[in-house]
Formats: sequence, structure tokens, C-alpha cells
Amino acid sequence: GYTDFSAPSAPIGPTILKATSGNGYPGGDVAMGAPGNAGGGGSDMNPSTNDSNTGGGGGSNGGDGGIGGWPWSKSEPNYAQTNPATHTAANYGPVDANHNPDLGGRGASAVATGIRAIMGGGGGAGSNNNASNNNTYNNYGGSGGTGGGIILMRIANTSGSAATIFADGTTGLAPDNDGGGGGGAGGTVIITSPNVFTGLTVYARGAAGTSAYFASGDTSTTTAHGPGGGGGGGAVYSSSSVGANTNGGQNGATVNGVAEAYGSTSGTGGTSGLISYSSIPGAPSGAECYSSSGANTPWIGPIDGGEATFFGADRTGSYDGSVSATNNNDFTATSMDLANASATPTNTGTVAGIWFGSTFTFSSAPTVQIPHELYYAASGAGATNVTFTATAPQTPGSWTVQICPDSTPTGQAATSPNCTTKNVGCTNANNSTFRIVTAASVSTNTATFCSKSATPRARVFWTVYTPAAGTYTTFGRYDGTVVADDGTLNNITHDEIYAGFVPITKTSTVVTNGCPAGVSPPTGGLCPGGVIRYTLDFRNIMAGGGLGSEGQLLSAFVATKAGSLVIADNGAAAFTNGAATNNTATYSNGLASLLISANNSGYTTCSATANTCGTSIASTTYAGNVLASTSWTATVGGALFQLTPSGYTVGTHNNSQGTITFAETVK
Repeated sequence: GYTDFSAPSAPIGPTILKATSGNGYPGGDVAMGAPGNAGGGGSDMNPSTNDSNTGGGGGSNGGDGGIGGWPWSKSEPNYAQTNPATHTAANYGPVDANHNPDLGGRGASAVATGIRAIMGGGGGAGSNNNASNNNTYNNYGGSGGTGGGIILMRIANTSGSAATIFADGTTGLAPDNDGGGGGGAGGTVIITSPNVFTGLTVYARGAAGTSAYFASGDTSTTTAHGPGGGGGGGAVYSSSSVGANTNGGQNGATVNGVAEAYGSTSGTGGTSGLISYSSIPGAPSGAECYSSSGANTPWIGPIDGGEATFFGADRTGSYDGSVSATNNNDFTATSMDLANASATPTNTGTVAGIWFGSTFTFSSAPTVQIPHELYYAASGAGATNVTFTATAPQTPGSWTVQICPDSTPTGQAATSPNCTTKNVGCTNANNSTFRIVTAASVSTNTATFCSKSATPRARVFWTVYTPAAGTYTTFGRYDGTVVADDGTLNNITHDEIYAGFVPITKTSTVVTNGCPAGVSPPTGGLCPGGVIRYTLDFRNIMAGGGLGSEGQLLSAFVATKAGSLVIADNGAAAFTNGAATNNTATYSNGLASLLISANNSGYTTCSATANTCGTSIASTTYAGNVLASTSWTATVGGALFQLTPSGYTVGTHNNSQGTITFAETVK
């Protein structure tokens, strides 16, 4: 805190408090380093030459970093003893306004708690003025060591040879005759699995502080310099026992042959412990989707009422359509009702297949109900409980979810969710049913399924979501998860909630500009009688489809309802800043050609002279389809048509994309 360093052995005195002085760090410099878990650099009682050579403090994580060593003597009684070999805390004068002799870097305090994952703090540097280039890096002697990193492993199991995992801190570069740097702290290792695993040894050790003035000829106690403090131990958390070593690092030493600690201290040991795999926040990892196959696995997934055994929970699509289609990666998708969207959801993209959804909010949140099928057999005598945990989407925040049985609790077909029953007994007459329904809808919800049947049974349950207040993006996907766990085996399914899933993109080309020979059209326009051909591209953008038989279960996917896909061009004027923009109703003579469906193979030649415009989908019907009409409506594909995800190819339900082509004559 001194502001006058012209006579460091007799300073004028501090004009501001040490605790708030320095370069603006909260709490001041005072050899403590910036806020965080790095060790403080060695301070100096003689800043004009920086030659006091105190040691740096150790970094921290699960354990405290050690303190850096004392300065070397310059026979300055206000700061240090004349004989460094007798340096002890008792031999120093009291700390007061003019004296603060213990200027070694402070070790950082431990920060790791619970399952917080933090990198190990780096060690503070020792005070350096003599280059200390006795290393391959030159001039960096006295640097502190680096802290250990973060290792996160979310695994299904272990097998084979034992493995060793390292997240140790490192020791800094040895100085020549300057202060030593502090050791880096151990890092953080978190390993979780839904199953018991063995064979892992984990090191997250703090590193030793660097020794100072410790060459083979440095044997005089009168030339002792401050060694670095040791790094604190790291943190190791795991869901099964591992061989964990989180020891703190030893302090450095000074004076070869004597090995004085010279005020430096070692880092303290870190922390280790057991945690549950389910305590990791966020969506479960792929490894947590792991479950052993067998009749007692709690399979969950979309409903397959068409399968005689109702083993529908193993007939699913691939989550996101990008990973193997297995029961551990399945999903059920739906689209939320956008009737309460406060702004019209639109696609602002101009290239077919590349969409940019508009943003919107809900004036009142819709309810999203998603049915699932559980297939399970109790193991052993008596009742077995399966715990369900549903997690609502995390963005834009404050979504809620409730887990509810079907209105027919022992049924095998979905009817409607019953979210009012709170406790249903596990009796012989009701031997496989949900028996607890959570009373409220919250961000993470749990419920219990009770089974007393050794014969596999299928049961329907629902996840009921309420979207949060906030801004959504049209055609965005919001992901919830459901985990079923009977204490031994587990299974997961995803709920993919889409904010709309059929974007329409409109593009145009000029068939003829309508201008007489030798006449050029106006810039950016056409002459009267010119013809513009438009193409409306529509497609189901939902990810997924699965592989092989996995892609046959339509209940896993988002598809339009049969006969409900209606696309219209109403010709209405659009306005920008109060002025009407070009539009069909005002600036055209309407349709130049009639609209037909794909059963007329010539529709793709849509032009000014042939009545062959229309849709690529057969059995499409039209309203307002007359020449020169400025508005029309197309009911795509007829009464049975469904627009399905790409890759779904069962029966007639195999269309994921289509176009409507039409031409108009300019006035």
C-alpha cells in the first residue's frame, strides 16, 4: 500500500489502506492475486528493483494452496532479519503501518464443493529480477505452475484393463537466484454411470512449489530466497468407488543441503466422494441411456397399438435422426398449438430447404400432452417400483412438466391423461399401474410405477408440458427427457416439441416479360402481359425417421393429420410503412393457367400458354381455381394424405416434401 518507494527501507508510510490498494482488484493486491483460485504472486518490499525475491503462493481447488516463502535479506531491519537462517514468524517485527515483512504470495482458498467442476488454480510467480534463465525457456524462472484441468466422464460401464486418469497440477520453472513459483492445484474429475464400475485410479494432485536459490553451490543460509508454496489438492467425484489421490503439493525449499522451507507451506489435500449419476444437471448423457436388455428392463417409448404384444416401446425412431435407432435413443415428437402465438409464425428464408423462423411469444401458454408406453415386468417377489423423472425443456426457461397415468390406468391404448389421481394402491387387482402422480407441474417431476407382475405388461403414461413465458422461434425444437429407473436398470426417451414443422418457401422466375420486340422492361419490373411463375415449397422438417422397422411407427413422429394440409395464396395486399407492395390482387390479372394435381404429368411445364400449373402431390383439390383468379386454396393429397418426416416410407405415407407451381399475368 505504499506510494513512495524512494527509500524502501524507511518508507514514508501508507497513504491508503493496504486492503484496497494496488491495481484495482477487490481486496487489494497484497500478494493475494486476483479473485479466483490462483495463488498470489510473491510481493516485494523493494519494488524499484524487485529484488526481494519472495515465493509465489500455490493455487487451490479441493484444498488450499500453500504460502510463498520469505524475502532474502538486505540487512533492512524494517523488513527482514539480518540472518535469513533465523527467519521465523516470531523473529519478524509486528505488522503495522510501516512494516509488512511477510510478503510471500498467499495461497488461494479451497473452492470445490459438491459437484462443482473447476479447473485447478495456477501457482503465483516468485519475485524475479535476475533473469533466472537456468532453464530451456530462459528468463521465466520463478513462474508458477499450471493447474489441472477438468475431466468429465459419463459412462455406461468399464471393462478390460484397469485405467489411470490424471488431472494433476504442474510445478513451475525453477529459478536461479530468485523467488520460486507456487505449485498448480489439482483439477476436477467427475465420473458417473447408472451402473457399478470398477478398475479406475484417479489422480488430481497439487504440484510442489518451486525451490529457490537451490543450485549445488547455493549452500549459504545468508542467501536464502523465498520458495513457492505447494498447490492444493483437486476434487474427484464418482458414482462408484475409485482409487482417488488428491494430495496437496509440497512447498519448495531453499539452500542446498539445508532445504529450508523459509516460510513456505505445502498445499492441503483436496476432496473426493460419491455422487449419483442422476445428480448431474441438464439432459442425461447418452451413456445414461444405457440399459441391459432383458424382460426386466423398463422400456419406454412411443405407443404402438398395432403390435399384438404391445412391445411398442422398442419400436422407435432415432433421437434427432442422427444416431443409431435403438431403444436408448428414441423419441416421441409433437408440435405445440400455435393458435395463441402473439405474432404470426412465418418462414423468412428465401431458399427452399433453408428456413428462418420468426420469433413469437404466447398470449396464453398451450398445454402439450405426449403419450408414452411403458413395457415392464417385475423382478423377484413382491412389488417393484419404477421411478420416472421428467425434465422439461430448459429454454427459454420456466417450462413445467407433470407425469400422469392414462385415464384407463391398466389399459394398453392411450385415451387421455389423468393428472388428478395422487395415490393408487399396488394391489393384486391393479398389479401394474402408476400409483403416485405429482401434485403440481414443475421443471423436474417424478412419479412412481408399481408392478407386481412377473409377466411383461404395457401401460400408457403421459408427460404434460406447459411452455414458459418467453420468446420462441418458429420451427425450433424444444427437448424434454423422461427416465425410467427401477434401481438396477434404466431407460430414457426424449420428447421433441416443435414450434411448427412445415415451412413454406416462395420463389419466382420470369416466364416472359411481356414487352414488345425491341422494348426493354423497366428496371426490376415487367411490361403488361408479362408472366411470373411462382413455386411454393413445403416440407416436413422434423428430424428423424429411424432405420429399417424403426421408421415404421408413425406415432413417434410429427406428421400432418390426414386430409388437413391446406395451402392458400390469398392475393391480399401487403404493406410496408403504410404503402402497398406488389401483390396479386392489385398488380396482376391472376392465374395464367389452371391448377392441377400430379396425376397430370405435365404440370411441371407451367407457363403462360399451357394450363399445366399445380401441385406435385396426387389427388390435390382446389377452390377458387379459375383463370384470372387472384386467390385460391389447395387441399393437398386428399382425405388420406399426411406430410411425414423424411425417411418414413410405410404405405402411402411417404411424402416429406412437395411443391405448388402457379403462374400469374402482370397488369
